[in-house]
Amino acid sequence: MHAGLNEVTLPAQGWMPTLQSALREATRQQHHRLDHHPLLARLVRPGLQMADYGRALQALYAINAPSERCIADYIAAQGYAFDYAAHQRMPDLLADLAYLSLPVPPLAWAGPRLDSPGELVGCLYVLAGSTLGGRVIFRQLQSVLPVTASAGARFFAGHGEQTMGMWQNFWAFAATICSPAELPAARQSAAALFERILTLLESQSC
Repeated sequence: MHAGLNEVTLPAQGWMPTLQSALREATRQQHHRLDHHPLLARLVRPGLQMADYGRALQALYAINAPSERCIADYIAAQGYAFDYAAHQRMPDLLADLAYLSLPVPPLAWAGPRLDSPGELVGCLYVLAGSTLGGRVIFRQLQSVLPVTASAGARFFAGHGEQTMGMWQNFWAFAATICSPAELPAARQSAAALFERILTLLESQSC
């Protein structure tokens, strides 16, 4: 069994700010492009229509579900003491699709290949960060569509008031398994996943 959150060492805690800064800088441009992609940008505009919201949910499921599966499989295979099931967002996204009577779309790809702790942390960073950012979208959704955190907007509602705590939980785990030697892999993995998401969003928007 690999180290878990109860075994976070002082060196790991001291390393965390460096890891956070490195991943943020490695993905700054891609993050900006993703935030401004038309399929997602319209979610925070006053004129949002339910049909556009539904299309965005379907696209996000097709793109993100494979990533969640690959991450879960890698964590299980490595025996990490990290409750990734509590972090996964696809169950709530599926619930939103069901609430809106929308079909579950086919998966858009096979998901990222993970061969190292650094690659795992890079991919986790992208998905965990999207959950945090989703809270901003959720507040806008509530103002323009008849959806709530329990009916139609579970995905963007994230973990509710526990969202920040889950974000910190991710970082504690990341700093424990991602050593400085793994940082290049983490940076590359995060940037690559952002790029793949952007590419797939283009195909889903057609």
